[in-house]
Amino acid sequence: MYEFKNLFFDDINDDSLSDAEKTAIQTKKLIEIENINNNSVIVDLGANKGIVVENLLETGCTIHAYEPHPMYFDTLKSRFHDHSNVFLHNTE
Repeated sequence: MYEFKNLFFDDINDDSLSDAEKTAIQTKKLIEIENINNNSVIVDLGANKGIVVENLLETGCTIHAYEPHPMYFDTLKSRFHDHSNVFLHNTE
């Protein structure tokens, strides 16, 4: 468990990266570690602008993205409305 934690969180200490870049890097590591593929189902709670969703698209997995904030939910709809594997939920 300790090695996994270090592998997954090392990049969050790099101050030269934005939060969005850190999230993208961690999502790509998670895809590899968990072997996320087109048979996987992922739930993104608090999807915000969709950084995690965007990085998961290449796997072909089913994504359920939840975002309660109307402005961010509208952003998600505009970015991912044409992806049949992405299900958007505007709930608290």
